[in-house]
Amino acid sequence: MANYNATIEVPTSPQAAFEYLANLANTVEWDPGITEATRLDDGPIGRGSRFRLVVAFFGKRIPLEYELVSVVPVEELVFVADEKKVHSRDVIRFASSGSGTRITYEASLSLRGPMKLLNKGLNPVFKSIGDKAIAGLKKKLG
Repeated sequence: MANYNATIEVPTSPQAAFEYLANLANTVEWDPGITEATRLDDGPIGRGSRFRLVVAFFGKRIPLEYELVSVVPVEELVFVADEKKVHSRDVIRFASSGSGTRITYEASLSLRGPMKLLNKGLNPVFKSIGDKAIAGLKKKLG
């Protein structure tokens, strides 16, 4: 399993940052590793909302279906993709910081099946992917 953890500060309000990141379809705007992102359901975004992301990973395009499994308004979002070949969990926390927001992003990724042999060496690659995504998020919300 690979883990990633980063904290950034942005001038965006906690409410605006929370609403933007709750819509996982926005990921394509700031994460260069995401080639497509769409919402799979309708209505207000909340627990149970589903999103389809296509991730560029090891030269392949991997579709993942994420579900928003936990929501604490303006404090925390938890997204999970539980696929045959991949399990991913993203936890995003929000806290007021001066006139903006401190965002803490924690992600874990575990490969399954024949690809699980790659799990041991996955951390450096996952860190590089995460660093690029966090830089994009900081730029987008900054």
